[in-house]
Amino acid sequence: MAASISFCINSYVVNRYVKTVPLAAQMLDVRRNQKLEMVKELKMEKVRLQEQLIHKRISDSITYLDGISNFLHRLQNLQN
Repeated sequence: MAASISFCINSYVVNRYVKTVPLAAQMLDVRRNQKLEMVKELKMEKVRLQEQLIHKRISDSITYLDGISNFLHRLQNLQN
């Protein structure tokens, strides 16, 4: 009984594997030109994200310097 259950399970798994693996392989089949295009797009996205990070850092620095400038003006006004 256990052997027949095991056979049925193994048969199901093998049939499932045989049917799904070729479909997955077909879906994931990417040609060399497609791979190169994907790499190019990923590099461009990386540069774009780096630029965004740089702009955010600059913006944060400007905000920080504005805060210091405002503090110094208020301090100077208190001294007068």
